[in-house]
Amino acid sequence: MKFPPRPYQSNGHAELREKFRAGLRRLLLVMPTGTGKTGLAAMIIEATLQKGNEVLFLAHRKELIDQCSRTLDLFGVEHGVIKAGHWRDRPHAPVQVASVQTLIKRTDRPRARVVILDEAHRSLNDTNQTILGWYPDALSLGLTATPTRLDGRGLGAMYESIIAPITMREAIEQGYLLQPRVYEPDRPDLTGIRRSRGDYDQGQLSERLATQPKRVGNLVENWLELAEGQRTVCFAMSVEDSQMIVARYKEAGVAAEHLDGKTPESERDAILARLASGQTLVVSNVDVLVEGYDLPSLGCIQLARPTLSITRFLQMVGRGSRPYENQKYFVVLDHAGCCHKLGDPTADRTWSLEDRPKRERDDEGMMLTCDTCALMRPANMLRCPRCHPKTSWQSSMFTGLPIEIEGKLVKREDSNVMKCGKCRSERVDLERYNDLQIVVTCRDCSARTYQPDPVSTRQASEERRRAEYQRLEGVRMSRGFKEGWTAHQYRELFGDWPPKQWRPQRPASDDDYVPFE
Repeated sequence: MKFPPRPYQSNGHAELREKFRAGLRRLLLVMPTGTGKTGLAAMIIEATLQKGNEVLFLAHRKELIDQCSRTLDLFGVEHGVIKAGHWRDRPHAPVQVASVQTLIKRTDRPRARVVILDEAHRSLNDTNQTILGWYPDALSLGLTATPTRLDGRGLGAMYESIIAPITMREAIEQGYLLQPRVYEPDRPDLTGIRRSRGDYDQGQLSERLATQPKRVGNLVENWLELAEGQRTVCFAMSVEDSQMIVARYKEAGVAAEHLDGKTPESERDAILARLASGQTLVVSNVDVLVEGYDLPSLGCIQLARPTLSITRFLQMVGRGSRPYENQKYFVVLDHAGCCHKLGDPTADRTWSLEDRPKRERDDEGMMLTCDTCALMRPANMLRCPRCHPKTSWQSSMFTGLPIEIEGKLVKREDSNVMKCGKCRSERVDLERYNDLQIVVTCRDCSARTYQPDPVSTRQASEERRRAEYQRLEGVRMSRGFKEGWTAHQYRELFGDWPPKQWRPQRPASDDDYVPFE
C-alpha cells in the first residue's frame, strides 16, 4: 500500500471484515462522492489476495473502470481489465476489473471469491443480477454514495446490511471534502410535467424549458458574476441544450466545449485534458460526467438539468467536492431547482435497504434562497452568509463561533439556529408544515414541535398576518379559550403583538353584545 488510509476508511474496513466474519455475505458500503470508496475497496482486495483468493470488480462505465485501475496501481495490485479492446487484457491476473457490458457477452468467466459492484444502486438491473448469479458462493460488496432508486424499490433484496463510515457533512467538517456554496439564480416552472420512470419526462421537460428564452443567457450571465474563471462542469438536459449553452458561452468569450455519450473516446479525453489544464473553462455534458469523473481543480458545478433523482443530484454536485490547494469551497449554480426540490446536498440522509414510498419532495435538508444574492442556505440558518460576511458559513448548523445579529456579536445559544422545543438540542430535522411554520423533530429526544419559520414570518405581508390572526381567533372561539390566547399565539408566531384595531372590541354592556350580527 502506497499511502495510509484515512481513519474512517480504516473503521469501514474493520466493520466490513467483522460483518463478513459474522456470516453476512452481501454488504453495501455507502460513502459520499469523493471520500474514497474505491480506495477502501482496494483495501478489501488486498486482504482477499493475501488469503490467495480472486476478486472481480464490476463497473458499467469507462470512467469507473479507469478509476479503479488507477487506484489498484497506486496499491501495487496486479490486475487485468475486461473491456473490449482494452490494452490491459490479463486473463490470468488474480484481480479482474470488468465492464458489465463486456462481461455479460463472454462465456469465459473469471474466478472470484469476492465480487465488488461499483454504483451498487444499479444492483437490481437484469445485467448485474445475471452476472452476480454466476457467483452464488462469493462474498458480495456493493459500493455507492446513494443507496436509493427512483422507483422506490429498496436494495434489501440484494444486500443484508449497510456500512456507512462517514457522512458528507462529517467529511466537510474534517476537511476531506469542500463545502458547496449553492446559488439559485432562477428556478424553472416545472408544474404539470408528468413523470416517466420516476423522473421528469424528458420530452415535456425539453418543451417547457425551450419556452424560456432567457434561460441559457442566464446560465452564462450568472457564471460570469459568481464563478468567472473557475473550471466548470455544466450538466445539460439534452444534446441540443448542451450545444446551445456552449455556443452562448463562446459568444461571451469563454472557452467552452460540449460532451455527450456519442463523443469519441479520444476526443472526450482531449476535451477533459483541456479542462484540466485550464485551456477550456467550461465543459457542458449530457449524463457523461455524472459518475466516475474526478478533477479536484473544478471550482464550479452548473445544474441546468432538472431531476427528481437524489442519486443523480448528489453525483452531479459531488464532482466539485474534492479539495484542491487553498480552495475553501466550490460554487454550485442551480438553474434547475434541484436543491429546492431535493434539499441540501450536505444533509445527513437516512439510508435504508427497505422499499420507500414515493413522495413529492425530499424534506431532508430543506433550503432557503436569499432574495438579495440568490445564495441558498439551510432553513435553520437565518442570515445569508454572503450578504452578512461575519456570519459563520457551515454545512447546515452554526459551530460554537459567534455570529453577527443586527451588528453585534452574540453567543451560539442566543443565535437563530432552530432547536428542539423540549430539550433545546440542535440535532434536529426540519420539514415544512405550512407557509409560516416548520415541524422540528429532535434526533436526541424524538420530540416533535411546531415552530415559526423565521424567514417567512418576518416577510409575511400585513394581509397574511391578519388572515392568520383571524384563523387563530376562530380556533380560540371554537375551543372556548380566554380572550388573550389569540394575541399570545400571534406574538409567538410573529414576534410582536397584533394591532389593537384587529382585536375584538369589548361591548359597553352585555345588552350591547350581538355575537352574530
